[in-house]
Amino acid sequence: MKKQFLTIALLAGALTASAGVNLVVSGQQQQSFAVGDIGKITFTESTMDVYGKDSGKIGTFSLSDITKLFFSDKEGNVTEINPDGALKFAKTGNTLNVDGLSAATDAFIVSASGSIVMQQKQWDGNSLDISSLTDGVYILAVGNAAFKFIKQ
Repeated sequence: MKKQFLTIALLAGALTASAGVNLVVSGQQQQSFAVGDIGKITFTESTMDVYGKDSGKIGTFSLSDITKLFFSDKEGNVTEINPDGALKFAKTGNTLNVDGLSAATDAFIVSASGSIVMQQKQWDGNSLDISSLTDGVYILAVGNAAFKFIKQ
């Protein structure tokens, strides 16, 4: 797969405008990066690399190990991914569902290149059809939670 770039400025602008926002990468380990300190994120077929604005690589993650990516505006270290355990993500075929939303909220699907490829206003978490997406790795962002999925 051709190396693709994901610009945090696009994601941050699309998902939040708040200062003090962190990108949290969760899997076998959990690591948090201040969005303002991130210069770029690159993807290969098997890894995601995070680079600092004024420095080199500050994090490398295997795509198969990443269970969740999300933005958090909590100050300090994030200690829990989903503190109340309310959100449950499910992908069945070409349909995405999120259970546990307390209210309808905007949802975005972002491609590995950083483009918002689908947006659902006031989504209640039920049956989001992704059949129109091309095969690839995507991030579903709902509120301040994000879920990685692969469309095949």
